[in-house]
Amino acid sequence: MSLTDQDQELFEAYHHGSLSGEALTSFEERLQADKDFATSYLAYKQAVKSLKLSAFGDVVSEVMQEQPTPQSSPKNQWLKIAAAVLILITGTIAIVSLTGDEEVTFAALYRPYPNILQDRASTASTLDNALAAYQTGDYEKAAVLLEQIRQPSDTVHFYKGMSYLSQGAFDNGISSFTSIDSSNTIFTQQLNWYLAISYIGKRQPEKAIRQLEMIKAGEYNYQKAQEVLALLR
Repeated sequence: MSLTDQDQELFEAYHHGSLSGEALTSFEERLQADKDFATSYLAYKQAVKSLKLSAFGDVVSEVMQEQPTPQSSPKNQWLKIAAAVLILITGTIAIVSLTGDEEVTFAALYRPYPNILQDRASTASTLDNALAAYQTGDYEKAAVLLEQIRQPSDTVHFYKGMSYLSQGAFDNGISSFTSIDSSNTIFTQQLNWYLAISYIGKRQPEKAIRQLEMIKAGEYNYQKAQEVLALLR
């Protein structure tokens, strides 16, 4: 797919959470309907991440060389570096600007869940082929293959949801996740987290809060859930 300047501007606006109203709705509907567009957006996110990583050393060096002023104290310099470290190392629970504003975004929170079946002997089944595609980042192919399984297990539903979520298709992801009986599955803890950030992606903070509150101490991503809750409430 050949990106236009307008597409690039939309990616940047969505990534930074500055789309709203009809523009936001239109963008998210296009993510779900246009697979090439969704794939291009994922590539954009990876490019942004790569740029941040390559530039990190320069950012720290530049901040350390700044001369403190009444508006830029040594404490503020270290805060800038700490914010950069959070963005690059912890996966960015909050996106912190130099003015102190905080925002929770799906892009900052999302990390694909690993393939828990990767070490089992391959049987060349549809599920194995789908998970192999998932593991290499070909989420579109993984979703297509998982949709072909006529009697899906919890594992199929979960990784189908993850495959859709990785493409920015929040509604399809939520539909797959909620097809699982969360009270009777090995994925209960993971479902709470990924459903929560799916709702964040859909700009539905109330639903995200309810899902995050279900994550108990010691469970999957509990600490991150508490930090996100503090920002959402």
